Amino acid sequence: MEQQANQPRQVALVFVHSACEKNPGPAVVGCLILDGRLEEVASRTEQLFDTTNMKAECMAILRGLRLTRKVTQRQVFCYSNSDVIVRQLKGEFKVKDEGLRELEALIIAEVKRFAKVQFATAGKSNQSMRRVMRMTSRALHKKLGVGKSRTSTEPLSTCV
Repeated sequence: MEQQANQPRQVALVFVHSACEKNPGPAVVGCLILDGRLEEVASRTEQLFDTTNMKAECMAILRGLRLTRKVTQRQVFCYSNSDVIVRQLKGEFKVKDEGLRELEALIIAEVKRFAKVQFATAGKSNQSMRRVMRMTSRALHKKLGVGKSRTSTEPLSTCV
């Protein structure tokens, strides 16, 4: 599902999440974009090829930032539930994996298209994070063909 706003915003809050069946395994990424008044302006889920948890979370951030460019090019607050990825993007942790370094370079290039981007961790206690987690969980269940008899809204495994 994707919804778009008509006019540029000054501030956007981007909540991203990824869900995987295995590590590595089939993955889905999702993002939810809110404006400064906390109103939804865009959302999307996307199926990925088989990948690792960490790469899927980086892809979620990259896809979220790319969608955010349609909303604003000014100030962005990007939230992930992966503390490791957030700390890597802030330069607090060194990225050792070559594939992750390549994804980080793409994210940094995307960040330069905005006036300001800040990364932070958001957990399940955040309502918007819970919402994007439900979106990715549903998309992963659909990708895997999990029947409607499954009642859990939690991802089969969470990519962090």
